[in-house]
Amino acid sequence: MKLFLEKLLDILEALLRFRRRKAKKTGDS
Repeated sequence: MKLFLEKLLDILEALLRFRRRKAKKTGDS
């Protein structure tokens, strides 16, 4: 179960980073 949660956190972090990078490219704050 712990491994599953850790993987979920990794995915969430990656998604957040991806969204932030996308927003930066479009010029949104």
